[in-house]
Amino acid sequence: MAEILQATEAGKELAKTVAEAYDANENKELIVNVKCLQEQQVNRIIFEIVLEAKLEEVRELIPRKAMFFPRPSLGSLVYSEDSNRKSACSVEVVRVQDGVVELHFIIHGEEEEFRWQYAYNDYIKRNLHNLLDRVEKLREEDRAWSVATWVSERIRVDKEDLVHAKIEATPKAVFEGMASGDDGTLAEAYLFYASLVGIDTNYYLCPKDPAAWDDATPFFWNVVKVRGESYYLDMMSVSEGKGLLTKEQGKDWEVYEASFPAWDTFLPLTSKRL
Repeated sequence: MAEILQATEAGKELAKTVAEAYDANENKELIVNVKCLQEQQVNRIIFEIVLEAKLEEVRELIPRKAMFFPRPSLGSLVYSEDSNRKSACSVEVVRVQDGVVELHFIIHGEEEEFRWQYAYNDYIKRNLHNLLDRVEKLREEDRAWSVATWVSERIRVDKEDLVHAKIEATPKAVFEGMASGDDGTLAEAYLFYASLVGIDTNYYLCPKDPAAWDDATPFFWNVVKVRGESYYLDMMSVSEGKGLLTKEQGKDWEVYEASFPAWDTFLPLTSKRL
């Protein structure tokens, strides 16, 4: 008789199968029998299994207080077998009987979407380990500045030719030292990685009227809160050693407005739609 698992145990098995599918570059199947007292609980059990698999994927970072919010490789890509959408992982309910639900998972390890997403997450984790080695023991304001220098070191920007900048700052490019971009790339990258290591930042400033902008002043300002006080950071000046400014140290803030990255539509630092 097949072993009957709890949802969390099944989730750990699913996480192992996901890694195996990626490494082998082929589809992998997993059949699990999970305790299920009522048929109405099946959808909730599937949700719990997938959630546990997602947590297992990033569990190594949890003790380091990293906030891993990009969509893990299963993410919202789990659809039923009769769905018309491509999926990284599909699941079929085989039967519900005698307090047990039998579930059949298929991990589409050969699918481009799955492989891209898995690699994306893997390189984020590598970058986070690298970044946390530098910042996790620092006090809050030093951590905010150290993330800025880390981003500035890893994304090359030609300040003399921003118009023709090559935008390539995916997690893989950052990890391999091949990332490049413009002032907007630096602003988004700082917001992304700073958020992941627990810094209080969720938007940056840009001009209300970009067409009338004076090139002599920063186009983007990252906004960081340290112990409740807002500070402003020009990522283009980080390489020159210019640090965080208070609101009083800056000027003309009224010509700026808050800009929130479209991470509910696109994965951070990519053109990849969710």
